[in-house]
Amino acid sequence: MAIPYVDDAVNAIGIISIALLFKYMFRTIYVAYFGPLSKIPGPKLSALSAIPLLLRGAKGKRWHWYQRELRPKYGKIVRIGPDMILVSDKDIIRQIVVKEDWPKGEFYKIFRVAPHLHTLFSTTDKAFHKERRRLLAPAFSIKYIRSLEPYMSMCIRNLNDKIDSLIQENSPTDGAVIDLYRMMVNTTLDSIGETAFGGTFNMVKEGNHPLPKEVVVELSRRIRRNGFPILKPFIKSNRYLYDFSSELIRRRRQEAGTRRKDILQIILDAGEGEAALPDIDIYEQIIEFLIGGSDTTSFSTFFVLIMLLNHPSKIHKLIEELDNEFVDLPRNELPKHEKLKKLPYLNAVINETMRLWPISLDGGSGRSPTEDKIINGVLFPKGTLVLTNFYALQHSAEYWGNDVDEFVPERWFKDDIPYDAFYPFSAGSRNCIGQNFALLEMRLIISSLLRRFRFEDIPGQDYSDIVQFVTPSLAQNEYKVRAWNRS
Repeated sequence: MAIPYVDDAVNAIGIISIALLFKYMFRTIYVAYFGPLSKIPGPKLSALSAIPLLLRGAKGKRWHWYQRELRPKYGKIVRIGPDMILVSDKDIIRQIVVKEDWPKGEFYKIFRVAPHLHTLFSTTDKAFHKERRRLLAPAFSIKYIRSLEPYMSMCIRNLNDKIDSLIQENSPTDGAVIDLYRMMVNTTLDSIGETAFGGTFNMVKEGNHPLPKEVVVELSRRIRRNGFPILKPFIKSNRYLYDFSSELIRRRRQEAGTRRKDILQIILDAGEGEAALPDIDIYEQIIEFLIGGSDTTSFSTFFVLIMLLNHPSKIHKLIEELDNEFVDLPRNELPKHEKLKKLPYLNAVINETMRLWPISLDGGSGRSPTEDKIINGVLFPKGTLVLTNFYALQHSAEYWGNDVDEFVPERWFKDDIPYDAFYPFSAGSRNCIGQNFALLEMRLIISSLLRRFRFEDIPGQDYSDIVQFVTPSLAQNEYKVRAWNRS
């Protein structure tokens, strides 16, 4: 015998479920085909769902989809999700990033350990960003970064000694096969450890510190947990990074006498009294600087060397510049940055590499307007996530000429350089706070290696097989070259 009120409840739940389903379907169809973004070209499925984007992002191939498929097919303005747009127009990007300085989109919340815990990178609040950047700015001033050069130099000497030992172990005549990519990653990790956290991770010498791997695991965990809330109960917490950072902070606060004036100490000293950063904020900034100070610099430095190895006339020209400038300096000694930063061809090589292989392969900065905006006839509704495609600007023949895809450092000596289509460190208030740090380290590594060693590329490897989740990296996580000591 049926119980009437149970049947009624079941029927009511069924009716409500069907109503909600129809409401969702109606809204999805409206947004896709009749909403404010409906006239923007792009894949039909992307207008209905963000799933195509998420699937490619999970594989680290979102950048390939943007740059190799969508932009060539659909042009400068492409719809990549129900409320997401990829913009590759120079004037629109400048309006968004520089002139109007739109805040970052809500998307960046997925990088936080908790929704309410903002960091310099992940915050969408312009007031918070301004204050946090003010507190941390002393750690990245030109004067302070200059004081870190001896720490960086020590790590680079370890790199040189490692390569030299491998050559001697193998054969000074035949040279040694070295994993150039891993060596760049390990060197920049050691450097950020030495300059920011009070000691090297010994990655060049030993290559087995757990911290770098744990950072990658933690970032992946956050993206999965915050991007897919339904998976949250199944994603285990990992206390390694928190315990590591907490112990680092505890030891530093207990040190007696003169404390090492590194980036960690500046973070600890930021603010006073109630304005001082809580330990959890310091923990988050430590992790953020570890990623920003190692992965990005190693990627750019590696590609500088690879571009040079694949263009013999360019590497010879740079070596000649270095040899002429430091003719009296023994090759096993590192040049001083004060001279390196003034070398025109070295800087041209770095700029050209960052133009061809920017850190922002997958779109650059994601911004959202706080109200409906119309720029150059394009409507950007409030809350839309707009990806400013710096990669596309830097690979546009319209802005750089028909040789846009060629490695031509000499272009940086021309009078008509399109600097408004060049964003190696982003721009506006959200530009990279660590750009002076990165450039100093890159110049030191490149100059020391080219003065001391001769390198030869090994055929059959693909340096364009890149994945990008947060920062870009080689899919194979290695790239080997042969090295000799210069005679």
